[in-house]
Amino acid sequence: MGQGPPGARGGVLVSTSKCFGYPEVTGYLVPALLARGEIGLAEEFIEWLFTVQRADGPFGDPEDTGPFAFDTGQVVRGFAAALDAGVHDER
Repeated sequence: MGQGPPGARGGVLVSTSKCFGYPEVTGYLVPALLARGEIGLAEEFIEWLFTVQRADGPFGDPEDTGPFAFDTGQVVRGFAAALDAGVHDER
């Protein structure tokens, strides 16, 4: 999960040497994307975030070593911005 280029398959990449998505950074980028009118990319990131959510609800770091409150909070911030903008997933 989270492997691949930015977008629906990978979120915002950790770095050029670690090519997998970072939920925290992806979540806090969503409000900025929406503010700039990048609705499509924000939607892709929201969809990807749902794919990397842990089964017990929170979000972890890019290597999913455990749940992290800060990371989860940044993702929730992105979800809230998407809902406010009328961009949402039915999940």
